[in-house]
Amino acid sequence: MSSYVFSKLCDSIIASLDSKPPANSNNLMNYNPLPQLRSNNVKILINASPLTDKRQFTEYWIKLPLTQHKLQSYDYHTIPGMNMTNLVINGKVRFNENGKNKLGESAEINPMNGMIGGINNNNNNANDKQRAIWGSWFGFTMVVVIDGIINENTLNSEFINSFNYKITYIAGDSVMQV
Repeated sequence: MSSYVFSKLCDSIIASLDSKPPANSNNLMNYNPLPQLRSNNVKILINASPLTDKRQFTEYWIKLPLTQHKLQSYDYHTIPGMNMTNLVINGKVRFNENGKNKLGESAEINPMNGMIGGINNNNNNANDKQRAIWGSWFGFTMVVVIDGIINENTLNSEFINSFNYKITYIAGDSVMQV
């Protein structure tokens, strides 16, 4: 595997994590913030908290605000005799601090119906209606174990055997708490 393929893989993973869910809440079953994760037998850690499977990761990730990741460096090493590769990605991430998660939900009271939070049920994505208020940059490290051999044509197939995402630097002036 070439450095070019790993560069494209890093870009693909980051683009997946920064993707917005579909505008229609009926399509949430199709939302997959990291399609490269294996459906079964995957190990997932987010800031040292284990998640059991791909579905639980999706439920966790969708509750976060929108993100912007910026790649700073990556390194990869094959694991001899196991047909696996260890990929370490370092970079910066910032969060939309407008008070809404990826679904457009918030804890504010809606004066129209008196409900607290909830999904915006019209056909427009709630995140598109309000300008993003990007906070300061946090540092992150992702450690990904890749199963098998990948190439440019398989970048969105399920090959991530292990996914460890860790915030390594916390911005002091952000409203986001990790």
